[in-house]
Amino acid sequence: MSRHLIGIMKNLTSLWLFCIVLLTGWHCRPVNEEEADTLNDEEAYFEDYLPVEEKWGFLDETGQVVIPAQFDQIGSFTENLCPVNFAGKWGYIRHNGEWAIPPEYKGSWMFHEGLARVWNFDGKFVFIDSLNNLVFTAEYDEVNDLVHQRIRVVTKGVTGFLNRKGKEAIPPEFQGGSDFNRSGIAKVKSENKYGLIDTLGVWILPAEFDWIGSIDGNYIALRQSRSYSIFNSELNQILPGNFDQVAEPLAKVSAVQIAGNWALMDLESGKKAPVEGTLVQGLGHQRWSVFRDQKWYLMDSTGQLLTDIGFRQINRYQDDRACCLQDELWGYLDTDGHLVIPPTYGLAWDFVNGFARVADNKGIYFVRSDGSELFQPGWVDVRDFFESRCPVQMHK
Repeated sequence: MSRHLIGIMKNLTSLWLFCIVLLTGWHCRPVNEEEADTLNDEEAYFEDYLPVEEKWGFLDETGQVVIPAQFDQIGSFTENLCPVNFAGKWGYIRHNGEWAIPPEYKGSWMFHEGLARVWNFDGKFVFIDSLNNLVFTAEYDEVNDLVHQRIRVVTKGVTGFLNRKGKEAIPPEFQGGSDFNRSGIAKVKSENKYGLIDTLGVWILPAEFDWIGSIDGNYIALRQSRSYSIFNSELNQILPGNFDQVAEPLAKVSAVQIAGNWALMDLESGKKAPVEGTLVQGLGHQRWSVFRDQKWYLMDSTGQLLTDIGFRQINRYQDDRACCLQDELWGYLDTDGHLVIPPTYGLAWDFVNGFARVADNKGIYFVRSDGSELFQPGWVDVRDFFESRCPVQMHK
């Protein structure tokens, strides 16, 4: 073959490669600003959307797949409906997997008290009912779920509350706030201090505290300067006594520290049971943990130790079981302090509705309160059971 012919072939090859690169670059190039301006919000969203390869479905309590793996993302069932993402859009399914509300939203959240918060492709938060009827549009910077007949919202950095019809029950005027509890009390921040309000915005406790603890129960821990006290929300009064520290009250007992010494105090009588340790935490079910000798020990509400075994960590009780860490492995304690599920798991979560997620070299799966396991090969990830349904991500 002549050098001239070889040269022509090299030039043709170079031209062919150049065309391939040009065509490839044309098909893979990003959308330019001019083209982006012509896309609506939904089109722009799907320009960047990438579906997951390993889809999500749902298990029943026997571990059987009752809704096939077909969703990119999922929530949990509440009020017989579950938010799911199908091919990039969110909707709601029933327990049998049928669509109750077809996928048409950019985002959706779980139902609460008959309403669900969704995010449409116009970039607005909207509340719908279970028939997909529009109830109202909430045009705020941040919008939360309906909780105890109030919706916490944020606009321009200040917090307020809406009623279930979308009207401002409490105008945005706080630096921050919590959702309302079952008693109709919310924690709010004003002028860098914390207080408590009712559902009409009336002060229950003025904003003059540096810290307010959990408002889940009737007794609420407070701190003013360096002194702690306890508020009885039923009687609407602060109990006598000031303390160095206070653990979260449980029912009618709280752990308090006075002059460096801890005690469990009956909140009705004021009677105190001394506790030996450097820190005390409430675990629920009238059980407490005390830290001594670099380990946590379980005790009852009188301060009596229920086990001689110390743990690196003891979680709060859920379903009468407390997740605990011994050495490097996780197990579960019952309320009497017995290790009913020995520490054998590399990872473990709290019990929810009769099942706890655990993980070891088999993968991630479930353990029941009696220690029996629920496992199937092929699970990539699982979530907690709600309404007898558990989200599961399956290998492709």
